[in-house]
Amino acid sequence: MIKQFVFLCFCLWCSISQVWAFDVEEFVTPLGITVRHVEDRELPLISMNFVFQSGGTEDPIGKEGTASFITTLMDEGAGANDGATFRKLRDDNAVRLGFSVSADNFSGSLDVPTAQADVGFELLRDAVNAPQFPDEAIERMRKSLIVSAEGRANDPNEIATLAAGALALKGHPYERPTQGRATSLATITRADIVAAHQKLFVREGLKIAIVGDISRAEAERRIDAAFGSLPMGLKRSALPPPPAWPGPKLKLIPWDMPQSLILFGGQGIGFADPDYLSAMVLMEILGGSSSRLNLEVREKRGLTYGIGFGLFNYTEAAFTFGSMATPNENAAEALKVVRDVLTDMRNNGPTADEVEAAKNYIKGTYVFRFESVNGMANVISGNMLGGLEPNYHKTRNEKVSAVTLEQVKAMAKRLLEPEKLMVVVAGKPAGLVEN
Repeated sequence: MIKQFVFLCFCLWCSISQVWAFDVEEFVTPLGITVRHVEDRELPLISMNFVFQSGGTEDPIGKEGTASFITTLMDEGAGANDGATFRKLRDDNAVRLGFSVSADNFSGSLDVPTAQADVGFELLRDAVNAPQFPDEAIERMRKSLIVSAEGRANDPNEIATLAAGALALKGHPYERPTQGRATSLATITRADIVAAHQKLFVREGLKIAIVGDISRAEAERRIDAAFGSLPMGLKRSALPPPPAWPGPKLKLIPWDMPQSLILFGGQGIGFADPDYLSAMVLMEILGGSSSRLNLEVREKRGLTYGIGFGLFNYTEAAFTFGSMATPNENAAEALKVVRDVLTDMRNNGPTADEVEAAKNYIKGTYVFRFESVNGMANVISGNMLGGLEPNYHKTRNEKVSAVTLEQVKAMAKRLLEPEKLMVVVAGKPAGLVEN
């Protein structure tokens, strides 16, 4: 069944590849903003992604969650419009405007019908340049954010993830929770929010992808009108290099539940590494739906309902990361099977058939990223952040095809270090001892 699906995906990619055989033009606006643009007149819609090159790592110590706090306030009044008026204008004109934050970036998106472009870009301009941050909205959102943070503090998955970060990152800014804790969220003032906005929202490093029913000239005009009044600003604070890998390490988090949640991982590979696609193929073989880990842990032994293993990247750090849940009495066995699978892959590598199946799956499913104008903008924006060339989408599958069995074997030896695996287990696992 899996092979049939892979074949169908590959056929779909071959048959409709013209859907994403578009040209991306990169230019710099008169006010110095870097843009990648695709003009597509098929639908009366404009989709834009924009990314500021600073994020949660800029939060002051003790006030983690400040940048994340801002994302909840962007429609609570901006420019001359209070929150209710702003949201009515947005909704009445079918404008979708969203904001999100990661450790590295503050991101946003705008989707607007062409006929309502004036309203959509005006709302964006006001939100970016003149958010009101009213006290009433800050306190209302604070209550909601603290409730969410308290929920995360009682979620074994969240607790295990934070513990893994603490082990791997050892005080690095990436260790700090981007969404904040209840205690940190309680201390954030309006002045903190205003200061964070002024620091994060600058033109320097701003990257924009815009796709749809809009010409280059109009895109330049609208983008400069929306973002051109922002200060150039300074680059993000320099981050220290990630600490030396702590493995091997096994941390136990006692938790009263019938299953153990097991997180495991090791050192990864950066986006800019020339062998990154080899690592992608390797991870598909190990952690995809028809992977070796799924076969050995789930299908053959019934130790888990599902297991995943893949690549996890920050701008300045990279990891491999996996997870599974298993009955407490099976925890030691399940973890041993994981180690055995990784050891066998490192020592012997994959088969030629596994490599070809993984490449076909990766190529075949790529087309689904281009199902919409918004999807195209997402891909283009991601390529920008990854430092890839504007028309990388045209050659990406060719590059995947060029990955060889020997390259994947070499990547397995480079990336997989089962003897240095870092493991965090939440539950009451039998047979596991913390070290």
